[in-house]
Amino acid sequence: MADDLWRDCAAWLTRCEIIPKDHRANHADSDIKVLATILRDGVLLCNLVHFLDPTSFDRKDFNRKPQMAHFLCIQNIKLFLEACKTNFGLKETELFEPSMLYDLTNFHRVLLTLSKLSNSRKVQNTNNIIGFTPRSLQIERANQDDDIYNDLHASTSNTVDYGSHDEHDTEVEKVYQDLCLPSVSRNQLATSSNNLEQRDFVIKELLDTEKNYLEALNALKLVFMKPLEKLLSKEDIRAIFPCIKELVEIHSKFLERLHEACSPGAKLKLSATFLEFREPFLIYGEYCSSMTSAVDTLREVCKKASIVEQTVVVS
Repeated sequence: MADDLWRDCAAWLTRCEIIPKDHRANHADSDIKVLATILRDGVLLCNLVHFLDPTSFDRKDFNRKPQMAHFLCIQNIKLFLEACKTNFGLKETELFEPSMLYDLTNFHRVLLTLSKLSNSRKVQNTNNIIGFTPRSLQIERANQDDDIYNDLHASTSNTVDYGSHDEHDTEVEKVYQDLCLPSVSRNQLATSSNNLEQRDFVIKELLDTEKNYLEALNALKLVFMKPLEKLLSKEDIRAIFPCIKELVEIHSKFLERLHEACSPGAKLKLSATFLEFREPFLIYGEYCSSMTSAVDTLREVCKKASIVEQTVVVS
């Protein structure tokens, strides 16, 4: 049943011309992860409701290339859900939570929402596209122990390329994914483990991850923040990029100390390095709590000035 549901959803998206007939999600040997992955950032979902009703949302609020950035993907998903409710008449109980899709913790619920949308009166009356219906009458997830759903959340940490959104010709950049994924894959590290002691193996992964994280922070500062500093007030910059300068400085020093602790004959213990930065890392409390207001501020300044919006898109 679960296998039929996601395949029926992929077929409906194909009938709506959101994905092409030859998309990997439609292949006989495909699996649910393919469909889940291409829907995670909310881009295809926004394209879907815009296709079904071009007036469903303001295109300025739509992020075409969120690059898996959490707040941009969540914003897209929220746009889709709001359109489902206000434009297509879906009930609150028929919707899923944004995190259920982005984190893939309940993709079955996402499929049920899409099924409701496909069979909504407005879609059926105006588009004449056959919807899809679950084989079961149960609204809530029926098979909670199905591996087809349980495997999804664990797979989100793996980077899989299942094709791009814009007619398969846009190669998605991975700026934000660099914040959490090391450049050296776990498979590569596992292969080299024969030549490294287990401790060295873990330390190398730690250093590579921290190095990539710092590079991503610097990219955020130089590629995104610096161009906007010429256009926005200091207050707006601080609101949109909370603690970024401080984080760059903290992680630069942290990486330096890690290398010092890992060098041959080092007197500094690796554990002492983490204890040393325990207090500086508390800044993440402020950083995380500011994310919602950062998104709201960015949205407002983009609406007020087209040059700001264009700068964000180009960056």
